[in-house]
Amino acid sequence: MSKENIHQLVKDFGREIGLADMAMDENDFVCLFTNDGVVLNLDYHEDEDVLVMYTTVGEIPDDKRLQLYQELLQANFFWESTAGATMCVDHTAERVMLMANITVSDLDLPKLMAVLDHFTGLAWAWSDRIRELVGQEANIEPPKGDAPPGMFDPSRLA
Repeated sequence: MSKENIHQLVKDFGREIGLADMAMDENDFVCLFTNDGVVLNLDYHEDEDVLVMYTTVGEIPDDKRLQLYQELLQANFFWESTAGATMCVDHTAERVMLMANITVSDLDLPKLMAVLDHFTGLAWAWSDRIRELVGQEANIEPPKGDAPPGMFDPSRLA
C-alpha cells in the first residue's frame, strides 16, 4: 500500500466515525482520543509498509516495579495475554506501553476498524490489569455503543 493510500484510508476511517477532518500529518502520524480514556497513536512507516499502533496503559510505581515487569514479561511470552501486541516500557516517562504493528498492504476500512476496536479494548483491559497490580482502583466500565461486532465503535471517540 502506498503512503497516499494509507492517508486516504485514515481519512475514510475519520469520515466513518464522524471525524471528517481527521488526517495523518506530514510525518504520517495521527492521534485519537477515545471516550474511555485510550489515547491511540497511529504511525505509518513507509519503508516497512506497517502501521504502528501504540498507547500508554499505565505508570510504573517504584514499589511495584519488579512485580509489574514480571507481569509484562509473562504477557509477552508467545503473546499469550496480548493478542499479538507487545507490552513495553517507556523508561524516560516511566510508563507501560502497548504496541502493535499492522501490515497495511491488504488493509481496507473494515479490517482497520476491527483492528482498532480490538486494540482499544485490549488497551482498556491492560490498563485495568496494571491499576489492579499497583493497587489503584480500576476504571469505570467503558461505554457500550451500537457498532456491530468486529467494527470500530465511534461512540468511544471523544
